[in-house]
Amino acid sequence: MSREIERVQGSISSPLVSVVIPCYREGDLLEEAVASVERQTYPSWEIVVCNDASPDRRTNQICRELQRSGRASVVYNSRNMRTAAARNHAIRASHGELLFPLDGDDMMEEGLLSSLVSILLGDRALGFVYPDCIYLNRRRTRRWNRPEFDPGSMIGGGYAGCGILFWREVYEQTDGYREDLWGQEDWDFQIQLCGVGAVGKRVEGPAYVYRIKAKKDSKHVQARLERGKETLEKILRYNEPIFTAHSRAVIEALSEKNRVLWEAVQRCHSVKWQLKQLAGCIVNPLRACVRRVRGPGTSERPGNVVQAE
Repeated sequence: MSREIERVQGSISSPLVSVVIPCYREGDLLEEAVASVERQTYPSWEIVVCNDASPDRRTNQICRELQRSGRASVVYNSRNMRTAAARNHAIRASHGELLFPLDGDDMMEEGLLSSLVSILLGDRALGFVYPDCIYLNRRRTRRWNRPEFDPGSMIGGGYAGCGILFWREVYEQTDGYREDLWGQEDWDFQIQLCGVGAVGKRVEGPAYVYRIKAKKDSKHVQARLERGKETLEKILRYNEPIFTAHSRAVIEALSEKNRVLWEAVQRCHSVKWQLKQLAGCIVNPLRACVRRVRGPGTSERPGNVVQAE
C-alpha cells in the first residue's frame, strides 16, 4: 500500500488521525502549521482546514493552494463563526478515527503524533492524551510540562489546551466545541470529556508549539476582556451537573491552586523586601560618598548645587 493511500485510509495498527485546523488571519503561519503536520513520522493522517470566512488575502491564497495541491482538504464557513464553530465544521468534514485540533498559527514538534497515538492505542481505557507545550514568541521559547491528568484540576481550570488527541467516538458523546462561547472553548470541551467519563493522560516527549501573540492581536485576550464573565457563566451553567458530581475534587484542586498562588505571592513579597534591603546597602553608601565629595551644604542631586552660607 502506498503512503498516500495509507494516509487517507488508515489501518488497524495506525488509525487515521484527522488534524483539524481553523484559520482566519494566520497568513504564512498557516503554511507553517501544515508543514509541521507533514513532518510527522506517523504514517496515517489527514489535514482538514476550515477557513472561517477570512478577510485576509494571504490566508485565502494559502487555502486555495492547499486544496489545489491536495495537501489538505479545505472547507469554508459562509460567515465568521469563531474558532469553536470552525473546529466542529472541520471535524464533520474529516474521516479519522482519531482527532487532533491544531490552531492555524501553532505547530507540532516532529514525532508528536506518533508519541500520542502509541500511548492512546496502548491503553483503550484512555479517551484522550495530551502533550507538554512550548510557548514561542519573538524573543524566546519556554517549555511547560503540563500536570498529570486529574479530573478535578481539569474541570476546575483546564490545562491541556487545544492540542489533545481524542477518539471520535468520545467527541460524539459530547456537545462538541460549544459555538456560543467567546473563548474558553477548550476548557469547556475538557470539562465535557471528564463529564462523559473519558480518562486522560499526559504524554512526555515531543510538544505542542503554541505561538504567543501580542495582546492586541490575540482574539483570546480580546474575548476574555469583552465577554469573559458571560462566557464563564455559560460554562458553569452548561456543565453544572459535572461540577456538582466532581465538586469535592474541584474544591480540592482549587484549594491547591490557591495555596500555590499564596506561596507565590509570599515569595514576591520576600523578594521585594530583599531587593529593598539590597538597594539600601548600595544606595546609602553612595549617598555618603556624594556628601563627602561635595562637601557640607551641598545638595545630593546633581546640578542642584547649594552655596554654603
